[in-house]
Amino acid sequence: MNLKNALWMGVAVYIIPFVIAALVSSATDGTAISPSTTGGLIGLSVTIVILVLFSLKYLKTVMPSAKEGLMFGIVAGIIGLAIDTIIVISLDVTRPVGNLANPLFWFAILFVIIVATMVGLLKGKKADKA
Repeated sequence: MNLKNALWMGVAVYIIPFVIAALVSSATDGTAISPSTTGGLIGLSVTIVILVLFSLKYLKTVMPSAKEGLMFGIVAGIIGLAIDTIIVISLDVTRPVGNLANPLFWFAILFVIIVATMVGLLKGKKADKA
């Protein structure tokens, strides 16, 4: 595992979709990225694309495999959890659990790990055939 690359790419996987969502939210008064709208699907799609791109970039620094994808997914998930916790606690001191009590938040962390693992698996299989 290349921890240095996994760390900075994990931060990018969290920050880039967050910034895009903030920009879209401010441009549309928050309605475009509400989970109950199609904007929520757009936000999820952006996150998946960014995650896949950075997973592929990370896998170029190591021997691609499901294990490496899993390790990158875990690092990205932990980074997302840490940044979200910091943001939630700093913005809502009266209710510090915020998103952490939402099952969708935990699903998103699990989803990041699964997608990164699948990218590693597919990239590893492609490397084995070459």
